Amino acid sequence: MTKLPPPDKFKSWLAYAVATMDTHSPNIESLAGDGPEVSREEFRAAAEAELAEVVGQNVKTRKANRRLRAALRARRTWSFCGMPMQQWRMR
Repeated sequence: MTKLPPPDKFKSWLAYAVATMDTHSPNIESLAGDGPEVSREEFRAAAEAELAEVVGQNVKTRKANRRLRAALRARRTWSFCGMPMQQWRMR
């Protein structure tokens, strides 16, 4: 599967979806008493805040993964019987 680039001016398809989502229906539902009272602006701001939180968590996860990979690379340099582990083989 090829990766489809997001539309111009958007960092991702998720950012595009949040920016172009329908805010009219939830607003009508709240006016009709069928949903929570929320304005279209509040609804969009809440979605944008959730997107920012997800992106922030993703950044933290990538940083943690980089630290873990660095620690694992450092472990590969251990030696056994004076030889680096990569060169040592069971015979």
